Amino acid sequence: MTEEAFETHVEYVGPFEGWQVVVDGWCRVSLLEAHPLEGGGVSLILDSRFGLELSVADAERFLPFLAHAVAIASGFACHPSQNGNLVALSVVLPRRFPALSKPASPETVEVVVLDRVC
Repeated sequence: MTEEAFETHVEYVGPFEGWQVVVDGWCRVSLLEAHPLEGGGVSLILDSRFGLELSVADAERFLPFLAHAVAIASGFACHPSQNGNLVALSVVLPRRFPALSKPASPETVEVVVLDRVC
């Protein structure tokens, strides 16, 4: 048999060096990789496509928000809280709101409050 008979479409690229990000001690943040920077910063890479460099203090404030955003985009109610509960959302149908128009008087303003699951 010739070498052409064993042609493959698979490549192995690596090894990769990166840090997983864990918020509140529960499961890693999906699609997120971190790299420590000299001088105390951190480089974050989302989905192997988007990068951001932050100070450690800014990362401490931003990463819980990002963890929730990634979890919500993945169909969960939020990133697991400190008790470790991961709450899956049921399919939520879009709600139609009446056309926004100027209220008849300042006292007649409709406020929509969404239930908080997390």
